[in-house]
Amino acid sequence: MEERLARVETKVDALANANKIQFEQVREDIKKLGEGYEQGLKNISNQIKELNQSWAAKWWPHELALKDHARRITALEQNRD
Repeated sequence: MEERLARVETKVDALANANKIQFEQVREDIKKLGEGYEQGLKNISNQIKELNQSWAAKWWPHELALKDHARRITALEQNRD
């Protein structure tokens, strides 16, 4: 009986050690996932900044042209009165 109890204890100890190793692996996997998620968010943020800069550069001349048209139309309307 004691021999069987010793074998059960050995198996339980082995399972506990195996679970500890698996838990450490899960912890590392979660850490890597978090680091990857953080890097992904930084990449998205950088892409949005670049897009915003290119959008502003593209539309700034257009906005200036619209303001100029509005100024000229206002001047023409004032001359008609």
